[in-house]
Amino acid sequence: MDDEGQRLVPHHANKKGQDYHYYVSQKLKSGDRDTGWRIPAKIIEDIVHGILVQTLESDISAIQLLNIQGAPAHQISAFINKGKTLSVRIGKCGQSKLKALYSNLLQSITLSEGQIYIRFKERAIQKTFRFKPGSDITYEFTHPVSIKRRGQEMKMVIGGKTPSSSAIDPALIKLVAKAHASKTGLENGIVTSIKKFALLHNMDHGDAKNLMPLVYLAPSIVTDIRNGHQPVDLTAMRLKRSANLPILWEDQRKYLGFE
Repeated sequence: MDDEGQRLVPHHANKKGQDYHYYVSQKLKSGDRDTGWRIPAKIIEDIVHGILVQTLESDISAIQLLNIQGAPAHQISAFINKGKTLSVRIGKCGQSKLKALYSNLLQSITLSEGQIYIRFKERAIQKTFRFKPGSDITYEFTHPVSIKRRGQEMKMVIGGKTPSSSAIDPALIKLVAKAHASKTGLENGIVTSIKKFALLHNMDHGDAKNLMPLVYLAPSIVTDIRNGHQPVDLTAMRLKRSANLPILWEDQRKYLGFE
């Protein structure tokens, strides 16, 4: 939803054979191009995914979410462990399973100009953490985001940072390094197939296949990632899912938001 309670609806577009998926506000659908929102679906999905994983694996954030500051220490410890288990589960979920998990777990996701609000279903909290929530408590958390307009399209980044203030992301660096390791292994005969590379590195076969396009990332992109100069909304999860990565280096930079 947007900050006026209007539902953001999925929208599909095709341009020159390229599929694009967005979440579009009712205002834009009704013709209000000045205040209507159109945000790329992958950006919202990756940001929500990252926030959920980070919140549930953080002891303090999990305690604040569940409002259990006054609970006995052994109960708090048990709840924290359940939160970490859920965080790992979300982190490993494929796209189709992730949508089903979100449907069971989340009541709503609301966007405003400066915040994203994620609210859990009370019954899901009770089932996941095995305790009875208070009747007057809302299980939600907020995270700062910045939404910037580019024509009709909106760009959303975590924390309101600009790309120049990004930091080195070990997960991104590791992902690119793995991609090049797979190429080297196949060329040198260390591994004879992507499947064997996946087994060697304890990876899902599909994840290993997704590494292949990353071998051909523009050198300037690899350098920027190594130096921590990537766009703040470029996560390892988003890069790994970039199935339609352009071949031309200049197009890659635009596609991934480097310029």
